Order: sequence, then C-alpha cells, then structure tokens
Amino acid sequence: MKKLGFILLVLLLLTVFSSAALANELYDQYGPMYEWGDEEWAISEEWSDEQWEDYRQGQSEVFEKEYRERIRKARQELGCPDPDNVNVKLNDAYLLFDEAKPYKEGYGGTYLPLKAFFSAIGLKADFNYDAQSRSVTVICEDKSTLTVTADEEVIMITRPDEEPLEIISWNEPMLQNGRMYVAASDLCSFLGWDSYWDYSYEILYMVDPKPLIETINKEFSTINRLLKGSMVVDMEQSYSFTGSVSLFGTLYSDEKHDTVSAALHYSGLQKGLDVDMSFDIKLDLKQMQDSIFSFLDDETWSIVKSIGAGKGRLIMNSEAGTMYLQSNLLPLMEKRLGAKDWLKLDYPAQDSGMPLSGDILQEQLDAFSMGQLIYQGSSGYYYGERDVYARTLENAKLWQAILGDANFSQTKSGGFDVYSLSMDKKPLPGTADPFGLFAYSGNDESDNTTKISGLLRFKEKDELVTDMEIKATAQAPVVFPVTYTLDYSGNNVKYQGYLEVKGRYLGKLLFSTEYEAKPTQELPASAPPTGNRVVEEQDLSPGKLFAR
Repeated sequence: MKKLGFILLVLLLLTVFSSAALANELYDQYGPMYEWGDEEWAISEEWSDEQWEDYRQGQSEVFEKEYRERIRKARQELGCPDPDNVNVKLNDAYLLFDEAKPYKEGYGGTYLPLKAFFSAIGLKADFNYDAQSRSVTVICEDKSTLTVTADEEVIMITRPDEEPLEIISWNEPMLQNGRMYVAASDLCSFLGWDSYWDYSYEILYMVDPKPLIETINKEFSTINRLLKGSMVVDMEQSYSFTGSVSLFGTLYSDEKHDTVSAALHYSGLQKGLDVDMSFDIKLDLKQMQDSIFSFLDDETWSIVKSIGAGKGRLIMNSEAGTMYLQSNLLPLMEKRLGAKDWLKLDYPAQDSGMPLSGDILQEQLDAFSMGQLIYQGSSGYYYGERDVYARTLENAKLWQAILGDANFSQTKSGGFDVYSLSMDKKPLPGTADPFGLFAYSGNDESDNTTKISGLLRFKEKDELVTDMEIKATAQAPVVFPVTYTLDYSGNNVKYQGYLEVKGRYLGKLLFSTEYEAKPTQELPASAPPTGNRVVEEQDLSPGKLFAR
C-alpha cells in the first residue's frame, strides 16, 4: 500500500509539472496575443478549451514574473534595502530588519515584528512576555507601555499621568515562529506617528510629524506669529456675535450662464466652548435645475429646495459634553422629529479631533502652525508613491517662496511691530502643489509657472495681532487658466473678506465671509427652554437616525 501511495504521489506531481510546462511551452511558442499575425490566429482557432486555459496560465505566470521584476527594479531605484519584500521607511530613512521581516496580510494591515521594530527605530524598551495570556507588554524609558495579545483586538496603552487608553485594532496581533507581529497602524498610534501604504511598490511610509513640522517652521517664524496672534481666545469672556458665509457661482456655457447661490447667516452668544447660536440657510439652485442637477428626481429636488430655506438653533454645553439642535430640517432627515423638537447629541469621541475643553482647544491653537498646515495638506491621498515626508518638504519650498521669513520686512509704529510682505507677479514653480491650487498642465516650460501678486501686512503687540490686511492674486496655468483673488482684513473679533476663483472657460466662484464679536455680560444657554420636547439620540432606533 505504501508503494502504491508513493506511485500515485509521483504521478500527481508529474501531472502538475507537465501542465505547467505545457502552459509555458504554448506561451513561449506563440508569445503575447498583441504580437500575433494571421498564422498564429489561424492556429489558435483549432485549440481546445484546455489548450486555451494552458496558454492563459502561461501568460499569467509570465506577466506576474515581469511585474515582480519591475517592482523589484523600482524598489532598488527608490533605495529600498530589501527589494524582494515589504519595506518600511521612517521619515527620510529606511528601517533595517534582521531575519524577522515585515509583511502584508492580504488586503489587511502591514505587520511588523514587534521587538525588531523597536530595535530598528532605536527606541530602548523592555519586553515582558506572558505565555499564559500570549501577550507582550512593551515598557519604554518614559514609562509608557503598550500591551498586545495574540489574536485579540483590544490593545492597551498607558502613559505617565494619563488614564489608560484602549484601542480596537482592525488587524489583531499574531504570534509567528515565537515572534509577536503587530499592525503598523497600531504601533503608530502608540508612538504618535502617521503611516501611509504605497500599493504600487509595497512600501510602508511612517512619519514622525513632530520633527518634520519643527524643521519646516524654522522658515516660517513670521507667518506663525500671525497665525498664533490672530487666534488668541479669552475663554472666560462672553461674547455676542454675528456673522455670515456666502457662496455665489456662475457656470459659463455656450448658450447661457447658470448661477447658484448659498448663504449661511448666524448670530448668538459664546463663552469658551459654550455656544448658543441661531442660523438661517439660503440656497438657490433653480437656474441649474435643468442642467447640472437635471438628474435629480422630483422628491430629491423638493428636499434640496427645503434645505434652501433651513433655519434653526444650536446649543453646545462643553461641561456636560452635549449638543442640542432644533431645526425645520430635522423632519426631513428623521421623520419622528418635529420642527420644534430638540435633538440631544453627545459630543464626538475624544479622538475625533474636536476640542472638548478649553485646555484642549488652547493646546490645538498653540500647535497650529504653517508647518502643520503644509504637512496636513501634503498627507492626502495621491496616486503613485506615497512618501509623504518627502512630499511635505517639497511643498514647503513652494510656500517658503511665498510666505517664508525672507519675504517679510519689520518696522515699528506706535508701540506695534508691523510686518509687511509684497509681491509683484512673482513666478512660482508649479510642480510643488500642497493644496491643489497651483496644479498645471503643459509641456512648454513657460506654461509651468504660477505668478502671484499682492501684499500682507499685520500689526502685533504682546503676541496679539490687532490688525491684518491681505490682498493677493494668483494666476495658475492649468488646462483652463484660473485666477485666484483674495481680499481679507480684520482681527480675531472682527473680520471680512472674500476669495474669488475665476476660470476663462469654466466660470466663477465667489466665497465671502464676515464676522464680528463684542464682549457682553449675557451668557449662552446651556439647554433648551423648559417645556420644550427633547429627544435623545439613543432613544431613536439604531440605524434610523437621519433616515427617511
């Protein structure tokens, strides 16, 4: 029986290898179909289904081999230390791993060997393994800890003087050959980094944003004074405010110019993060009902028109962590709510990025800088390589040419520091494009520049910007040339301005805003008036909120 089993195994292997050889033989003999002539096509008409299947299998194997070779060559050109496997780059340097290699788990996350990773980034840590629970605790020199458990989605993070934090991993840690592998995204969450996966070359780009932003900010100290000084917030003072945001657009066409307009007017009271605000929405799309929005059915168009007459009131209570919304738009989104009802909502989660306290808001304002803006603008999704670190530095060069310290002059006037910047059709390279404003198209070298003119002037005293003026025009040589015009003046309690985007063959968009706040003794309401019906979000059936 053993001899018979061995013979059957040999026959099976011969069959498999013979099929593979035949597949490669057919493809090697006839080559790719796009090179076939009449003779090859005539021969292929006599092929059986099995022969066609063998040919396609050979074709697939050759294509896969050629693809892997192209990827390998591209990785070598990018400087990858391991062109045959997944590579990891931290800021401007690739990480080196020993026999424990990073790998990609199908369509899931990128896994890194835990201990080898900390060694590769040069971060000293102790590793405690619990065989019973199959967990590893990483203890860093600053006493912060990371605890991961094989095949468990909960990851525990502790930091000195902070509450323990549990995060739910989309890619559970795994034990392989006695090593703990953890998803790169979870390791970045622990370290405060960001990660970006390059699907084309299977490279994981990790970015430690703090030193990157600090490096960029060295060239933007003046504009950062403006950003910080114009965002000073007195959290203890109550203000009454009014403001508006409006948008007017014109779409150019051969026969007529269609227009659209939208406006939001708001007013109310604010103290710190506590807000009591009434709002009024105006939306007019009628001229585009038979053009851009002609695909909308009557019911949807009716909803759009209703939104165009929306109004309501919003109360935000930061101490209780709740928001209350009353609006004639609520019945459109949730049929069990009336126009006079109040919907009670909890504040977003702590990790949502929304400031949930005055201290958190102040931390975010203090961290706000030109370096942070450029990094965030550079980290969006791009096709092709995703080396966000390199792209951020490249984009910083563009903005340095516009708003770098070398462009500003400083004078004294009445106890104020006055900073000024002016440009007259200054050419900028169109290749660096952090926010998509200056993208270009064209092969002629003369088409590849954006020209910008304007001035920026602001007064500062005791780290408070008391007055600011911006006037700028940029002409971008895209397929349809576009002109951007910006006009803004004011300070943190009163300002007005507009941004116009105009294309020669596309149309015009005019975005305008104004705002004014005045100190008052009146305080914002913390809840709806007594006797009003309040509906809590959790009282509505799961999945039904905002459903018609």
